[in-house]
Amino acid sequence: MALGTAAVRQAIRAEEACLVILAADAAPGQLKKLEGLLEHREVSVRWMESREALGVPMGIPALSAVAITKQSFVEQLLIRLPRRSRTGSATRGAEQEPKEESSTNAGR
Repeated sequence: MALGTAAVRQAIRAEEACLVILAADAAPGQLKKLEGLLEHREVSVRWMESREALGVPMGIPALSAVAITKQSFVEQLLIRLPRRSRTGSATRGAEQEPKEESSTNAGR
């Protein structure tokens, strides 16, 4: 697992990231860097509504990005995490499609 935008960028570049979870209220510049890296990679992406909503379950007050690097853990998270757009609206079908269609076109 990689916590924070720098560690997540490194995990994406090293092709270790299987799932990236982003906070919708993260700094736009940081999100742009991550989205640029994800644009042409087959990495599932999920959005959380806030840095606190992402960080608190990890034991950190606020966190902008997390990369999950173990595929077996990813499969369980994809079932449990709703598909959301960057603006936070939930979409259907999170359980059926493991690859997230995001504003980055991740995996396409």
